[in-house]
Amino acid sequence: MSVHTRYLQRPILRFAFVLVVLMGMIVLGGGYTPAITLAQEPTPTAPAPEVIGAVSGSVVNGSAGAAVPADLNLELHIVDASMNESVRQTTVAADGTFRFADVPMRAENTYIVSTRHQTRLFSSDFVKGDPAQPELTLTLTIYELTDDTSVIQITSFITQALANENGLQVAAMIRFKNTSDRLFVTKEQVSETQFTSIKLVLPFGAEIMGFADSSDRFVVGADGRTVNDTLPVSPGADHVIHVVYLMPYNPTGTVLEQTLPYPLVGSAELYARPTTLTVKAEAGGTPLVGRGVVDRSGSPYQGFGGSTGLPAAGVLRYAFSGAAEVSNNSGSSAGSSGGAGVSSTQSGGLPRELIVGILVGGGIGLIVVGAGLMLRERRMTKNQTVSDSDPETLLAEAESIALAALQERGETPPVTTSTPVPVDPQKVLVEAELIALEALFDARKITRKEYESRKAVLTRHASGK
Repeated sequence: MSVHTRYLQRPILRFAFVLVVLMGMIVLGGGYTPAITLAQEPTPTAPAPEVIGAVSGSVVNGSAGAAVPADLNLELHIVDASMNESVRQTTVAADGTFRFADVPMRAENTYIVSTRHQTRLFSSDFVKGDPAQPELTLTLTIYELTDDTSVIQITSFITQALANENGLQVAAMIRFKNTSDRLFVTKEQVSETQFTSIKLVLPFGAEIMGFADSSDRFVVGADGRTVNDTLPVSPGADHVIHVVYLMPYNPTGTVLEQTLPYPLVGSAELYARPTTLTVKAEAGGTPLVGRGVVDRSGSPYQGFGGSTGLPAAGVLRYAFSGAAEVSNNSGSSAGSSGGAGVSSTQSGGLPRELIVGILVGGGIGLIVVGAGLMLRERRMTKNQTVSDSDPETLLAEAESIALAALQERGETPPVTTSTPVPVDPQKVLVEAELIALEALFDARKITRKEYESRKAVLTRHASGK
């Protein structure tokens, strides 16, 4: 039995692909709900033309009064349609410019320039090649660092709560903004190579179920409810934390109190289910406006919200009472409730970075490349190779996505008695490639001939031949 097939027997993972697609990748974000259908064989096309060009541009320091370091090392990453990467290196000139000569320019290739400054990784925009314009120009912006917490604001805080027989399942999506012109990260070291940026303490009694991001990014404190985000907050960027947790639920009265670590300058929203619950929602003591019953990805929720301004240490207080929902734990409910056509491709122990890359239409290469850069940096920092990868960690990342998606759809994670078996990390990665290959074919990115050929090679690798 293959690695990902074995883990597909865990019902919570069986519908990861389906649910993440329906949630538009960020399950509380909404709005984008593509359907994946099994593709017919695409019409073969002639090989894309290639010309020899160059990638040039400049490095700028986005922090006022700061300069670009002399002899800064740069890397050009060239990623083809099959996600194969080649890397070239150079150093920045005294005037901040750079040039990579003799670069093969193909329409299906993606080009990125990256560098490391003050131990942090910075990269340019991801740009597709154009043989008609072989001279590609990129700008790479770097920043100095700051640990001043006053530059961080919360622009929105969305909470979704489901009361069922397991307790109060909560999914929180919090958006942060760095108002400065420096990269925000504190000096608080939470591991040998990681430092805290955003720190979020969840309500008392919260038991973290997972994150909609790589588990490497977050370090949970000894109390089990303090989330240390180790991804630095870039100036002006949309920085998001999406965490799913479980709290005890008492039908006679349960209170969720979330203390804000930074000022809230935008909206606070609450969505509660079942709709028969009695709910009182307040932000800093001010009631949030009731919005009635609203649709959240095909399920009814009570909605509350409003624009509010709360200082750091302000409190969002949500009180719930009433009978909890009795969920259907049959394996078919999660897969059939979406109402969208899906392929037979399913996900087992697939890392989130690859899931995202496969499913975002038109952006497969760009997202996988970005994730690849981050993963490579992690392994370089930790002196890890592929064989050092922990397969259980990779599988846990996929499970976190499934948990978040199930929570959004109002489904209860099915109970399973499956016992995990030690697996070979190399096989986990090969199985992930097989799933990615199937998705590429379904999305008509490759021909059937190419699909069969590459699948045969990967299958041999999976069997150890």
